[in-house]
This record gives sequence, C-alpha cells and structure tokens, in this order.
Amino acid sequence: MWLDVVRFLTPGVILGIVIAELIVRNPYYLRRILPRSWVPKLKEMGWTDWLRLIIVVGACTFAAMYLVNAVEDVLREEVKVETRAENYPFQRPPPPEPLPPLTVIISTTLPIAEEWIFRGVLLEEIMRRTRSKLIALIISSIIFGAFHLSNPGAYPALALPMTVSGIVLGVCYLLSGLGGAILSHTLYNVLVTFNLP
Repeated sequence: MWLDVVRFLTPGVILGIVIAELIVRNPYYLRRILPRSWVPKLKEMGWTDWLRLIIVVGACTFAAMYLVNAVEDVLREEVKVETRAENYPFQRPPPPEPLPPLTVIISTTLPIAEEWIFRGVLLEEIMRRTRSKLIALIISSIIFGAFHLSNPGAYPALALPMTVSGIVLGVCYLLSGLGGAILSHTLYNVLVTFNLP
C-alpha cells in the first residue's frame, strides 16, 4: 500500500516542483493555458485552419495508436518482455475498472494537464535551452514515458511505448500547437479506454 502511494506521488511531486520553478521563471507558460490566450486564436481560425487541425490530430492519433500497439507487440512477442504487471516484483494488477462516468472524465481531462506540462512547458523549455526541436522532442517524450510508470498496473517496459506515444504527440504539438496535441491525446485516450481501435 505505502509503496503504491510513494510510487504514485514521487514522480508527481518532482514534476510539480520542476514545472512550478519553470512557471515562476517564465509566467508565459501559465498564461498560455488560460482561455484569454487561446479563445481569440480559435475565433480567427478559418475553415482551412480547422481542416488542417482535424487532419493533423486524426493522423497523429492513429499514428500513436498504431506505433504503440506495434511496440507492445514487439516487446511481447519478439523480445519476450512480460507485460502483465502482476509478474513484476512490487507490482499489483491494475485496479478494477472505474465507473464509466469517472473513466470518461479521466480520459478527457488528464490530457489537458499532461499536454500542457510535457509539451507546452517541458518541450518548449528544452527547445529554448537546446535550440533543437529534435532534442526537445526526444527528452520530453522520455520524461513522458517514464512518468507513466507511476500509473496503477504499469510495468517497467511500458515506458517504451509511452515514449513513442510522447514523440507522436510532440510532433502533433509542433505541427498544430497545444490545442491540437490536447485533442489528439484526448482522442487517443477515449479510443483506448473504450477499446475502439
């Protein structure tokens, strides 16, 4: 029980401290998530902008789904990595499925925070410091993948497919901005949650 609490809280606390420090140094990161920052941009979008956004979001969502499944298949079948959490020391099986309304809330609201943190703050800050989109994309995606190890029922090898997912969402962010990455991540979560792919 306590190990689960530590495993869940430690990454969140560390990430929270880092993000808070970055926001204190650059308040722009906080302002950009507020509606007064993005609502005017939505109003200015024409139908071609909306079409481009829909195409990029759809393509990135399905690319993430395909690549994550492909990586998981390779891990399971070729590398013979055990993907059941109960077979790892100090792991418990995933908790029982939450009620559907809670599942919908979780799968649609968490992507907002995750995309803002991992793409809107970390990717931007790493890109600013390294002056490289590629380096920023890779580092922020590795952090994204590692962070998901705190999820209940996560197994160590899960970091790899989640890192691949982070790369695709980072590309979506670079092509369509924070809103596009949030939409893609939300669509991905909904499809996975309801086992639709």
